[in-house]
Amino acid sequence: MKAHQPRFVMPKLDNGVVDALEDCALSLSDFMRQPMSRDGEVPIPDGLSCDLRITLRAWVFKIFQEIHRVTAARHSWKGYGS
Repeated sequence: MKAHQPRFVMPKLDNGVVDALEDCALSLSDFMRQPMSRDGEVPIPDGLSCDLRITLRAWVFKIFQEIHRVTAARHSWKGYGS
């Protein structure tokens, strides 16, 4: 395993979220800055249900975790920078 460079693995996004986002002009940056609220209060109207918003937010966090994992592994990898 040490002989192989760490690789980023894209987590699967739920098909329902993919379908909902297909024709949606959504900024992930704006989306992640929005507070999560179950009472239906959405600062920026994006047309996503609360459940879809939760699923999408969880997926984005998995992306960040994967980036952190790969970055940390690359820094400890013997061949980093070569």
